[in-house]
Amino acid sequence: MSTVKKIRRSHEKSATGDEIRDITGPLGNDIIAAIQETGATRAEVLQAFDWLEESHYTLSTFMRPMNERVRRVYEILDYASNGFGPENNWR
Repeated sequence: MSTVKKIRRSHEKSATGDEIRDITGPLGNDIIAAIQETGATRAEVLQAFDWLEESHYTLSTFMRPMNERVRRVYEILDYASNGFGPENNWR
């Protein structure tokens, strides 16, 4: 009788503040904390940032599927890029 072993996939860890700043440039600590609260990985932060940058030139971003974490990071970065912060109730 053979036993089936479940293989655990190693999941990427959530992005650190330094990793987020490496992607986005300088952001306030409140914005960094909000992004970290989403649990987004470095790759997801990069995807959200790239889509935000692209959306400034085209609306095609809204036609793409986004997972929940990418969508939340995108929203946070979008609000931050427009001068809003936590005091503007974007959480």
